[in-house]
Amino acid sequence: MEIEIEDLTYKVEGWNNSKVFKKADSLEIMKQVLKYYNELKSILNAGDTLEWKKRISKKRNLENFL
Repeated sequence: MEIEIEDLTYKVEGWNNSKVFKKADSLEIMKQVLKYYNELKSILNAGDTLEWKKRISKKRNLENFL
């Protein structure tokens, strides 16, 4: 089943810029992703709302830019 969406408020890159990684690359990327999410978890567990808002606003600004 396919759908076609013509009018989005932002650009969706999808698979256009995807990359194929070797297994070694995948392990390194997985380590980076886990590190990032552990940072987010620590921020939430510490109740650091200022840092959380800063991280979220960066993401929203990036989405609005695209």
